Amino acid sequence: MFSVLQVNYFEHFILTSILTLDATNTVMASLTKHPKSRFWVACYTAKDGRQLKRSTKTTNRGKAMQIALELERVEQQARDGTVTTTQLQKILTDTAERVTGDTLTVPTVKAYLDDWLKGVTARNAPTTLERYENTVTLFLENLKAKAQLAVTSVTPKDIEAFVNSRLESGVAPKTAIIDLKTLNTAFRRAEAYGIILKNPVAAVRPPRMRSSEREVFTHEDVQKVLDAAPSVEWQTLILLGYFVGARLSDCVHMKWEHVRTRMS
Repeated sequence: MFSVLQVNYFEHFILTSILTLDATNTVMASLTKHPKSRFWVACYTAKDGRQLKRSTKTTNRGKAMQIALELERVEQQARDGTVTTTQLQKILTDTAERVTGDTLTVPTVKAYLDDWLKGVTARNAPTTLERYENTVTLFLENLKAKAQLAVTSVTPKDIEAFVNSRLESGVAPKTAIIDLKTLNTAFRRAEAYGIILKNPVAAVRPPRMRSSEREVFTHEDVQKVLDAAPSVEWQTLILLGYFVGARLSDCVHMKWEHVRTRMS
């Protein structure tokens, strides 16, 4: 005899199988999970026959299945021509809000990246934030009209095209790699939040770093820099850096108490 637990399991299995089969016994909506996400992903057939995957933004399997079945249903209505794009979006949003209290509305690439920048403002130095903003601006410009599409539409090819455009513009590979890391941080957050299924940056290989060896400045080189310095303050910083070997930022913050006039 089967235990109650076993019966409930088989009842659930049979019910799920019935719900995910259409009249022709073709498997329709189903669920899966990405290893790096806690949310269930709905798998369903689009109106044009493509197999799609979309995050349900819920960890509850039962609620996720409701969303998956609804996605399949509205796509079927779209195939039959009984629902418009606007109506379809409203149905999906209403279903998600009813089941999970959240919405399936996906932000545009620009809207998402603008929101990401707002989120990292308080946690980063002004110079870091400026670099982030510059990368985002350049990336959106490279995407052109696609920047106004859903953030889920960004592919590894888009990321790769952006990196290539940066290299073609003359920037060093190191700069392009920094841009790539910035985008990786932004899209990794989108993946963790269940906004996208997979971070598109993860599939892109960074450009190779060109190894170079810098020559040491001669006294004549330093004199040329001093002659071009706009003020005494700049000349002082240059001489400190040259003779002490300190970074420019350390020279700027250096005080008299940091200087030992006598050797111990």
